[in-house]
Amino acid sequence: MNPKNLHSKPGVDSAGESQFRSLIETALDIVVVLNYDGTFRYLSPSTQRVTGYSPEELIGENAFAYMHQDDAREQFEVFSVIVADPDLATAGDPRCFRFRHKDGHWVVLEAVSTKLPEGPEPPGIVINARDVTERTQAHESMREAADLERRLAQEHEIIAEVGRIINSTLNIEEVFELFAAEVSRLIKFDMIAASAIDKSQQTTTFRYWSGPAEYREKFQTTVPLSGSLTGEVLASGRPVLVHATSPEETRQRFIHLSESHRGGVLSWLGIPMVNRGETIGALLLFSSEHQAFSNLDIALAGRVSDQIAGAIDNAELFDELKIAEANLAASNDRNQLILETAHDAFVGMDETGLVVAWNSQAEKTFGWTAGEAVGRRLLDLIIPDRFAGQHLAGIKDFLDTGNGPVLNQRIEMVAKHRDGHEFPVELTIAPLKLGGRYLFNAFIRDITDRRESEVALRRSEERFRVVYNNAAHGMGTRTFDGTIKDLNPAFLDMVGYTIDEIKNLKPGVLYDTRYAEIEKDLFERALQGEDIPPYEKEYIRKDGTKVYTEVRASLERDDDGNAIGIVGVVTDITERRLLEQEIAQYTRSLEKANEELQQLDRLKDEFISTVSHELRTPLTSIKGSAEILLAYPDEDRETQMEFLRIIDKECDRLTRLVTDVLDLSRMESGQMRWIWEEVELAEVVAAAVDGTQSLFTQNDLSIKVDLDPDLPRLWTDRDRLVQVVTNLLSNSIKFTPHGGKIWINAKKVAADESDGMGEKLEVCVSDTGIGIQTAEYEDIFKKFKQVGETLSDKPIGTGLGLPICKEIVEYFGGKIWVESTPGKGSSFYFTAPVTAEEQIRR
Repeated sequence: MNPKNLHSKPGVDSAGESQFRSLIETALDIVVVLNYDGTFRYLSPSTQRVTGYSPEELIGENAFAYMHQDDAREQFEVFSVIVADPDLATAGDPRCFRFRHKDGHWVVLEAVSTKLPEGPEPPGIVINARDVTERTQAHESMREAADLERRLAQEHEIIAEVGRIINSTLNIEEVFELFAAEVSRLIKFDMIAASAIDKSQQTTTFRYWSGPAEYREKFQTTVPLSGSLTGEVLASGRPVLVHATSPEETRQRFIHLSESHRGGVLSWLGIPMVNRGETIGALLLFSSEHQAFSNLDIALAGRVSDQIAGAIDNAELFDELKIAEANLAASNDRNQLILETAHDAFVGMDETGLVVAWNSQAEKTFGWTAGEAVGRRLLDLIIPDRFAGQHLAGIKDFLDTGNGPVLNQRIEMVAKHRDGHEFPVELTIAPLKLGGRYLFNAFIRDITDRRESEVALRRSEERFRVVYNNAAHGMGTRTFDGTIKDLNPAFLDMVGYTIDEIKNLKPGVLYDTRYAEIEKDLFERALQGEDIPPYEKEYIRKDGTKVYTEVRASLERDDDGNAIGIVGVVTDITERRLLEQEIAQYTRSLEKANEELQQLDRLKDEFISTVSHELRTPLTSIKGSAEILLAYPDEDRETQMEFLRIIDKECDRLTRLVTDVLDLSRMESGQMRWIWEEVELAEVVAAAVDGTQSLFTQNDLSIKVDLDPDLPRLWTDRDRLVQVVTNLLSNSIKFTPHGGKIWINAKKVAADESDGMGEKLEVCVSDTGIGIQTAEYEDIFKKFKQVGETLSDKPIGTGLGLPICKEIVEYFGGKIWVESTPGKGSSFYFTAPVTAEEQIRR
């Protein structure tokens, strides 16, 4: 059977029939005729392009044998209905199914079935099929991208919630249960446990559990490290995933897992729990499912394992310090809670509805400063008027009955900004009873960006579906000399011209003349028997804009098989190119978001590790000295004074730590109070030297001050400038061996257009200390960064002195830098503008 027999009818014009056949023969879509037994009777040439089979290879073959087994039954049922019902002419809506390509892969086709009109030909079914593989794959890619984004968003929520849980209580058993509940939102397991390591005994112990009691009975509490999953994690320093194949194989590798394997466990996952650079145990997940844990599960478990490790360490630290902390007032508890939850807005309210706590993030979120908010009704600050009654009724109901349906859980609601606009927030409220009265602590997060992202993603998916579900193809015929014979409406819409306008266009208007030479060569080769490969062509629309297309062309032949022209199918790929760029940008955005989440984790761990160490060291000295004084009350006065001096010294050290943290926090949040006045640099240097004189004496160091005699006066904040010089001197003292030297020099520097500053002073603090590696120049001005490899070989301090110097100098409009030679010493320089106009940045 051929296209002529399929479509010819008496009285139809021969030329039109020839053109129609040519269109079928060159169309992108496949045209197929099936016999009523399901075998191929006719296939158009495009069959080979789409499926890899030539029409001759498939004639007589059963079509359903080439379909995917999951699709073939449904397609055969539809086919049978059309065949069986003489009054049914078509199958209705297009249907998609998978067809096996000659090379073995699956091609997705979208097809419409219609009965052949009655005539001399045997009855059959005409099927028009279109290759929608790329569209289907694109839909799947977008779905996978959306799934990945949702997964990342959920992971972010879980990590944030785990952090909130850890910060909300030091009851580690309670924390672990809540932690397990959060992790189970994305990772499916039957039981989760945290194991501790006793290196001296070479054993591991399951410290904390969450899961059914019957699972716990399948494990020994304490086992040797050797042959245990925790031991393998400790030895490798990375996650260990075990999938059971047989009891004997499991026993050979992990002898202590064989009992749980017999109890039904088929998958084990072990993650190192690292705190302050040391593996303190393993987070263990157990599942009765085979191959239960994916790479995404391992990654998430790895991110939260250090959080729970920090929680365990914090709980143990709390136990060690609980005697010293027993005397802390309720206000200190509240301040500590605020410090630990600095990433979210924290609002404290008493049982009368008055605000008692309001952190810096709350100021940014709601627009009210702490001074304005504390002491006012929360109702008047952030709660929309329409919810006022519910707010008051909820407080009264809790105080009367203890019932609080919104307490201790994450909820979403609408909040009000100072300027009157409303926005969505996510919050948790926890009641705290102190001294017989309740306080309500709320952690609040602005989720406006998250809501907008969800809307933007939904709109992006809608645009994507429109683009791919409504793709149009232009078609046309022309002679070998370029004369247009016919163009379909889709092509005319594509370029914006009518067919008469196109026929009268001069060369180079519709498309660049270089395409004429390219097509001439392709068509000449086609006349020699070669296929015309698909090629891209850039058209110029009537409005002057460009449209990028893919052209598929073939020879048009007459009834005798003579080539009489060219038939082309033109696909607009402009939207596809733009969509590919959008998907690439979308992927880069996801990767960037993931990197930012990892950076936040690292910064959080660094902060907790450093501050915990710096708090514990002086507290240990204070507690030890106090215990000795209490144990030996009759000790001589001089000995008692020595221990009291230790306590006084360590208290001063704690005070400096807190002062440094608060100063840096005020500077970064813009809350620092600056007092401007005229200042002599010599007075500033003298005050700094006097303040550190005892340190010079203790360390047997000499100090030399060399200031130019004609230095101009500065318009600056005297105390902050003294703080800068003092910090630089303290830093040099800390890193200079006994007997070393320290110099302070200063000179006037003329205005320089390159830095935009006017006349300024340049101050230098030099020493004969250990020096600094070049690679560390930038790190030393970052918070909590110090020279050295571990906590044990770093000098005492938090690493905040130089960052504070940098904040103050840059606020003055100057800059600070270091020059150093390892083993010989370092020189710290900073500049300060002289005049007020150059001094204060607004």
